Amino acid sequence: MTDMTHLLLRCVRRDYTSRMLLERFRTLVNSLNRIRIWGLADYDLGTALTVPLKEALSQSAVSRTMIFKRLFAAIFIERHYYETYTQPEAKILFFYSHSYVAGGPHHKKLFHKVTSLVGQKDMLVACQQRGECCFGGVALLAYLPIWFVQMRKVELDWKCKFFLLTYLLEVKKWIQSSEKQFCPAKYKLLVTFCDAHVTDNIMTQYFKNAGIATATLQHGWYRETKQGADSFSDIELGFEGLVSDKFLAWGEYIETSAIRSGVGRHKIVCLGSPHFIDYECTEASGVSNYFGLVLGRSEGHCKQENQIPA
Repeated sequence: MTDMTHLLLRCVRRDYTSRMLLERFRTLVNSLNRIRIWGLADYDLGTALTVPLKEALSQSAVSRTMIFKRLFAAIFIERHYYETYTQPEAKILFFYSHSYVAGGPHHKKLFHKVTSLVGQKDMLVACQQRGECCFGGVALLAYLPIWFVQMRKVELDWKCKFFLLTYLLEVKKWIQSSEKQFCPAKYKLLVTFCDAHVTDNIMTQYFKNAGIATATLQHGWYRETKQGADSFSDIELGFEGLVSDKFLAWGEYIETSAIRSGVGRHKIVCLGSPHFIDYECTEASGVSNYFGLVLGRSEGHCKQENQIPA
């Protein structure tokens, strides 16, 4: 066979592998969604658990030590604290979850840029994490054997299942606390920073179940899963866990990627990049007949978001 034939065969194999990986991932998500987990029956937990599911599948072996640490923390450690900002006439709730606290201050800065555009609003914003011993989660241990039995038909090994169960414990704790803090009936819209993450996804489903409109921001670079993906770590999760009514995208490039990933066109609203909110334009003297376009994102990579004619 010629070199070109070898190249074509290799491309076909890689494309087949990536499609099979994505198909298996989505099958597992759907399998988890079909389970009405005791105490969490109102939620599609497969969709909520896309991030930890990818983490479990991407590792050659989820260690027992890791599972024990997560289990202990979920039950005995209170790590997540929130500040609330409320206004009496607010009809929009902005939610910045603890999923981003460890990522540094740039995410919170971006979040506040967006919220600054809205006058009357309520905000629920995660604070810096700190661990405090708390025995309130001990009662949650009763759920573990029941949840494990409910997941018996999901095609994962027992360690991956227990890894996911530790997240379910955190979800249960979060729901119990959020139901006490916020009444969805006050609002007409919930806006999350990124509903692919577990807490944001659950919060979104909680509000949707109450009949409240939901939207999520594009907070970074999103793309469809590459055809050459050869491991679960290559699966892009920005669109796989999308559950909000509207996806607030930066531009047409992301819109195209979202549609190719299965997101309905009616769900996508292109608003531009929030990085340019309050951005000051400067004019260079002595330069004429040129048009410049600066493209970028916080991670330092430059991608063309829109094709804008000069």
